[in-house]
Amino acid sequence: MKQQEKSYAAAYLKTIGREAEIGEYGDFSHPLLTEAGVSVEVSNKLSDCGRDDPDSPAAYAPGWIGNIERLEDGVRYVYVCDYDAEQQEIIYTKKEYDTGKIMEQVVYNAVNARKQ
Repeated sequence: MKQQEKSYAAAYLKTIGREAEIGEYGDFSHPLLTEAGVSVEVSNKLSDCGRDDPDSPAAYAPGWIGNIERLEDGVRYVYVCDYDAEQQEIIYTKKEYDTGKIMEQVVYNAVNARKQ
């Protein structure tokens, strides 16, 4: 069954002209904000951001430092969670996949989880 899932995934990626490594969630790096130095309290508060504002990029960004793609009304978007340790900011961004154009961005303070 796992091999069949991988075959389907590979066929789908081919139809959209993409190449990617196919594997299980645990096969790929997904550093958590807490591993980067953000407190558990702030990380937990930020995980509620999507419930508070479902139109925010934070609502769809991954719960780790990295990105995830979503197809919305036929347009592919990339949602990014990034952490700037120097500025102590957690940045959630929604970008168009094809153009890289930033559609929306929201920044939170990494010390108190307040929107900036």
